[in-house]
Amino acid sequence: MLETSLDLLYIVLALCALWLTIFTCWWLFYVIMIIRRVYQITKTIKEKLKLIDELTETAKNKLEHASLYVNLAAEGIGKIANYFYKHKKSAPWQEEMKEEETPKKTTKKKATQKKK
Repeated sequence: MLETSLDLLYIVLALCALWLTIFTCWWLFYVIMIIRRVYQITKTIKEKLKLIDELTETAKNKLEHASLYVNLAAEGIGKIANYFYKHKKSAPWQEEMKEEETPKKTTKKKATQKKK
């Protein structure tokens, strides 16, 4: 089996090469698994960012539409208020009601005399 020391050296070198190969395969497996995990995390983050982007776009569109409706409603209310204000000033029945509703002023002496 072992005739010279050179045969022993070859056996030791073969065992070292075997252990180096096993260690390299083990290390390579873990590096590949780490890279795979990073890829999965990156893919998940991209999906989440895409969802966030879609959410912000949807919120932006809804706010734009809501602001248009609010602006339209404000203009309509303003026009209605102006309409009633103009008609309130020019209504003839308002003047008649003011004349009838105006109470006559009484002095303190007359008010005390009425109470007695």
